[in-house]
Amino acid sequence: MSEDAGVGGESRLSPVGWAGFLVILVAALARASVAFDPLPYWGSDPLVTLVPKTGFGPTAVVAIDLVIVVGAMLCALGGRVGRTGLFECLALGFGALGVAAHGLFLVRDPGASGQWVQHGSLDHLLPGMTWAAGLAAMVGLRRACDDSRARRLALGALLGFIGMLAAKGALQVFIEHPMTVHDYELRREEMLAARGWTPGSAMAQAYERRLYQAEATGWFGLSNVLATFAAASAVGLGALALAGLRKRLNAIGLCCGIGCVLALGTLWLTHSKGGVGAAVVGLAWLAVVAWIPRARRWAGPLALAMVIGVVGLVAARGTLGDQLHELSLRFRAQYQVGAIGAWLEHPLVGVGPGGFREAFLRHRPPLSVEEVVSPHSVGLEWVATLGVFGAAWVGLLLWVTLGLGRGDDEEREAPPMHEDQARRDVGVMVLVALAVTAGSAWAEREMATGEGAAMRVVGLVAWVVIAGAVAAACRGGLSRLGSFGIRAVGLVLVVHAMIEVTPVWEASAPLFGALLGAASTRERHAYTTDGRAARLLAATALTPIALLGLVGVWKAGVWEGRLQWAADAVRPAAQIRERLTQIGQGSPSPGDSFGRVVADVAAKLGEPVAQDGTAFDAQLNRLVERSGEAAVAPLERGLAERPDDIGTRKALGRLHLALGSLGEARGDDASRKQAHLATRVADEGVEVRPGSAAAWSWRALTYESLGRWAGEGDADEARESWERVHELDPLGLDAPLHLMRLAEARGDLQTAHTWAREVLRLNEFKRLDPLKQLTETERAEVERVAREP
Repeated sequence: MSEDAGVGGESRLSPVGWAGFLVILVAALARASVAFDPLPYWGSDPLVTLVPKTGFGPTAVVAIDLVIVVGAMLCALGGRVGRTGLFECLALGFGALGVAAHGLFLVRDPGASGQWVQHGSLDHLLPGMTWAAGLAAMVGLRRACDDSRARRLALGALLGFIGMLAAKGALQVFIEHPMTVHDYELRREEMLAARGWTPGSAMAQAYERRLYQAEATGWFGLSNVLATFAAASAVGLGALALAGLRKRLNAIGLCCGIGCVLALGTLWLTHSKGGVGAAVVGLAWLAVVAWIPRARRWAGPLALAMVIGVVGLVAARGTLGDQLHELSLRFRAQYQVGAIGAWLEHPLVGVGPGGFREAFLRHRPPLSVEEVVSPHSVGLEWVATLGVFGAAWVGLLLWVTLGLGRGDDEEREAPPMHEDQARRDVGVMVLVALAVTAGSAWAEREMATGEGAAMRVVGLVAWVVIAGAVAAACRGGLSRLGSFGIRAVGLVLVVHAMIEVTPVWEASAPLFGALLGAASTRERHAYTTDGRAARLLAATALTPIALLGLVGVWKAGVWEGRLQWAADAVRPAAQIRERLTQIGQGSPSPGDSFGRVVADVAAKLGEPVAQDGTAFDAQLNRLVERSGEAAVAPLERGLAERPDDIGTRKALGRLHLALGSLGEARGDDASRKQAHLATRVADEGVEVRPGSAAAWSWRALTYESLGRWAGEGDADEARESWERVHELDPLGLDAPLHLMRLAEARGDLQTAHTWAREVLRLNEFKRLDPLKQLTETERAEVERVAREP
C-alpha cells in the first residue's frame, strides 16, 4: 500500500488497478519509442532494395492498442470511477461504435452511388483503434491517478520521457541526417526508383525537400508531433523548476530545470512554429491562473476558450487569403474546409477513419496544394470521419479540457521525504524506463548502430533523472504554481491538437492520451470508494473496444504474415543487389568482393560460376526472376486478406511489372503473362475501391507502363482511368497532364490542346507551393501543346 495515497494512508488503487496503470504507462511509452511502418518490407520495391523491418508494423500497433484498452478496463475495475469516470467510459465506448461500423461492417464508397460495397476494412479499423486506444489511455490514467502515488509516478515517467526524445532528436539532426543525405546523394536514382519515382518529378522534389531539412522527429516521423510533447514538457517542467526553487528544493528544481532546457532544445530542433505557439498559450494561461486569484474560478472556461479560439484563429486566417504571407495556418484553414465537406457527405457516420484523404480531394478549396490524410485538427477529424460517434469523443476531450481549471484540493507544504518511499518511486520508474528502452532497442535491432546505442543510454539516464525530480516535486503535494503548471501541460497538448495530428497519429496517440490523463487529474484529500456495480459498468463500456482490437490483431496478423513471407522470398536477390551496390561504392563488407558475389549467385541457382560479365548478368536476372516469382503467391494471399489496401495492391502490381520487364528483355512470352496479371491486379483495385483516385491512378499507370515495354497497354483504358482520376481529384495536375500526352500520342491535337489549357489553369492554383507546380520542362511541354490548335 502507498503510505501517502490519501487520508489514512490507504492506497486508492487495488492490485488490479495498479496492473492496469503500469500496462498503460509501459505500452504508451513503448509505442512512442519505436517507429511505425504501415506497409512492412514493401514500402519500396524489394527487388531493388530490401529495407529491413525497423519498427512496429500494423499487427504490433493494434496489439498494443488492445493492451492499452485492457489496461483501462483494469483501471476502471481497480480504481475510483465516480459519475465522471462512468460518463467518460460510456462516451469512449459510444464513439468506438463508429469505428466498429466502418472497420467491421459497412464501408460506404463514394464512387458506388452511396451503396455499401464492402464488409469492413482494416483501413478504417486500424487508425480508429489507435484513436480509441489514445482516449482509453487518457480515461484509464484519469481513474488510476486519483491515487497520488500513481499520479506522481505517471507524471515522472511521462514528463521525464523528454530526456529520451531529446537524445533521439539530437542524434537525428547532428548524426543521422548528414549520413542519410550523403547516402541518398550516392544512390539517388536507385532510391527514387525503389519508390517508383523519377528524378525531377513532383514526388521526388517533395521527398527531397523533406529529406534535406534537418528536423528532429523522434520516433514519430513528424517534427510537429515531437513538438507537441516538447512544448508540453517545457511548460510543465519549467513550472515545477520554478516551484521547486521557490520552496528551496534546489536539487529538484535544478533537475526539472535541466529537463525544461532539454525540452526547449528539442522544440528548437523541430522548427515547429505551432509547437512554440502552443507553449505560449499554455504559459499565458498558467500566468493568469497562478498569479491572479480571482481568475482561478474561470480557469476551466478560459482553457476551453483558448482551445476553441485556436480553431477560430485558423478559420480567420483562411478568410484573409493573400493579405498575409503566412502559409501554415492558411493550409490548415483549407483542411477545415475539406473536413466540413467530408462531414456533410455523411453527417451521421462520417467517411470512416481511413476515408478522409479521398473525401478531401473532392472538397478541398481550389488553392489547396496538398493531399492530406488528416485535417490536422482532432475535433474536425473525429466528426468528419465518425459523425455523431466522433462528436461523442470531441465532447469527451472538451470535458477534460474544461476540467483543467480545477486545481488540487489545497496547497500544502511537502512533508519530510521518506527515503524508502523515494527509493521505491525511483525503482519503479527505472524499471519502466529500462523495460521500454530494452523493448524498443530489440524492436529496432536490425538497424542498430553504435551511435543509436549511445543515444539510448544517454536518453535513459536523462529520463530517470528528470522522472525522479518530477516525482519528488509531486510527493506530498504541489504548490499552486506546480499544480497549475501540470494542468498547463494538458492545455498545451489540447491546443496543439487543434492544428496537428498528434492525438490521431499511430505512434503518438497513446502517449498523448496518457500524458493528458495524468495532467488532468486532481490531488484529492477526501476519497470515497465506488460500488462494484459502477466499476463493472465502466469496464463493460470498454469491452467492445477490446473485442474490436482482437479482430484487428487477427486480421492484421494474417495480412502482415503474408507480406513477410513474400519479403523472405525476394530477400536473396535483394541482398545480392545490395552487396553489388556497396562494392560499386567502394565500401563492401569485410571479406566481400565481386568474385564472391558471382560465386554466391551461381550457388543459389545451382549453376556453374559465370565466366564473364554477360553470363553473370544473365544469372543475376534469373535469380531476381526466381525470387520474384516465389513472392507472387504469398503477396496475392496478402492482398486477398486486405483487398482494399492500395499499398499491397501496388506492391503486387510492381512485382508483376518487374517480372514482365525481365521476360521482355529475354524476348520470351513471360512478359505477356505478367502484363495480364498486372492489369488484373489494377482492374480489381478499382472494382474494390471505385471512389479511390489512388486506385484509378495506379490502373492508369499500369496500362501506360505495359504500353512502353510490352506493347500490351491499352491506351483507351489508360485514358478512361485518368479521366476517372480527374473526376475524383478535380484539382490534381497528374491526370490532365497524362491525358494531354495520351491525346497527343494518338494524334488528337485538339483534345491535347484542351487538356493542356486545363493543366495550365490548374497549375496556377498551386502557386502557394512552387514544388507542386509543373517543372520547367513540363511547363515548356504543356505551353507548346497549348499553343497548337
